[in-house]
Amino acid sequence: MRAIMHYHFLIGTRIPFSDWPGIAENFFAQCNLSYQNFYYYFSDFDLSAKIGIDACQKAVNDFPQLSPIRRSVPRNGVVALYLSNIEDESPCTQTDILAMLPKLYKKYGFVDSQLIYQDVDFLGRSLPTIRRPAQELPGTLCGSAVSLSRCRFDTRWNGITVSADFVYGDEILDASAYRDAMAALLPGIRCLESVETVLTPEDDALFAQRNAAAETTVGTARNFFKERIPQYAPTVFAEGGASVGPILKRLCKKYGYTYKYDYYCHTMRKRSKNGHYVQLEVCAYSGSGRISRMDIHIQCLGLGFDHCVFSGSAPGMDQAGTAEQLKTVFQALAEAEETQFPEIEAFYPPTPEWYIP
Repeated sequence: MRAIMHYHFLIGTRIPFSDWPGIAENFFAQCNLSYQNFYYYFSDFDLSAKIGIDACQKAVNDFPQLSPIRRSVPRNGVVALYLSNIEDESPCTQTDILAMLPKLYKKYGFVDSQLIYQDVDFLGRSLPTIRRPAQELPGTLCGSAVSLSRCRFDTRWNGITVSADFVYGDEILDASAYRDAMAALLPGIRCLESVETVLTPEDDALFAQRNAAAETTVGTARNFFKERIPQYAPTVFAEGGASVGPILKRLCKKYGYTYKYDYYCHTMRKRSKNGHYVQLEVCAYSGSGRISRMDIHIQCLGLGFDHCVFSGSAPGMDQAGTAEQLKTVFQALAEAEETQFPEIEAFYPPTPEWYIP
């Protein structure tokens, strides 16, 4: 099993993308790190090319060594045109790429741009990169890396990600010094932490068996929540004046859940004695500045498994009505912690302390 710690720094639009490689190089120098491979990925919509806004062709006109222009497989009916050296070697050098960065958006207008410093020797070690052929580019690469990612439209996730392998057999190493080093180069930039696990084929087969064995018990838990939490069609909207965050924070404090808010989604978690998680997500949508619908999702998850036991919607209400809705959810969770979740968890070994969903 591989375990990779991701430290994602949310730069957004605060620093020009053309400055990010310099930040990465400073990081490598200060931490005395090296990398073995440098990859690039630039993409645009096929539709843009058809109407004469062809970012890939503009870039190739200036840098012919970027060729060829490739087409992605359709996803949700959308085809991307892209330039990349991830699949095949390219005569385009790292120096060439850095030279084109100032023109990346003002002249070319790429939708998605990624630079990846792969096979970094974090913690004085290096495991080979895993290539996942079923994944879309650039997600085929998995391993120790520093990735620079920028999207032209959804800019709030733009940033630099430090990804370090930290589990070597029975040895669990601490990669937090690399988080601190990048944070020093990006003062005031928020950092999100997560762990990606890559199971061996043997582990995959074992967890597939456990998931199948747990399905009847998971079904019982789904019926449990269905009986206790009112459900509405997701198309039902109603104007309400509620502020969801303060209600959830009070309930989290009462029932022992952590709380995190990002964009319009409130995420709450509670860890069991076996290291598994109960996760509640409440996504509140607004109309005319007021809550018009809440989507509620409840999961029981841990290393190797993730079971959704409830997914439903509730229309917007006033503060008192919303508080009553959410109180009902937490009451059901409290009951399930005693009766439902232990039954699901019994199918799985303890989840390690370092695991972060």
